[in-house]
Amino acid sequence: MMSIIVSKLGSAARELCADLSRGGDCPLSSQDEGNDEVGALLAKYEQFLAGKAQGTKEAYLRTVRHLMGWLAQLPGNEGQFQPLQLTQTAVEQYLTHLEQEGFSLHYRARVKSIISNFAEFLIKENKLFQGNPTRGIKLFPEQPLGPADGPYGSSSH
Repeated sequence: MMSIIVSKLGSAARELCADLSRGGDCPLSSQDEGNDEVGALLAKYEQFLAGKAQGTKEAYLRTVRHLMGWLAQLPGNEGQFQPLQLTQTAVEQYLTHLEQEGFSLHYRARVKSIISNFAEFLIKENKLFQGNPTRGIKLFPEQPLGPADGPYGSSSH
């Protein structure tokens, strides 16, 4: 089985953080992608995206780089990404993280679709998964606070 370890992500970190991190901490290092294995994985993924518009390929790669960086910074991952970390639970946590950062349902659905595409690549090209970890994940719109749920509790006295 292919073992890919990604320890340094970031050639597009500044651009990615501007797109995805709205004032929060960006999980990507500002160092260059110095790991040959991650470079090779991303190059293969870019080839997998052949036929898509250039802007679409760039958006997919940015999103996947951000996901890799986010997964790498989780406790226990020691700053390294391995494709098998891409579990249904991890995807759910990532999408929840994006929701907490204020990203819209539409945006999160697009990110889920991109992650699904990346998982399909890992399944077809690298035989890493039995099934797509995004299957069965449901996204819900953020529920706005009503008057009774405001910061001061119930509106009835």
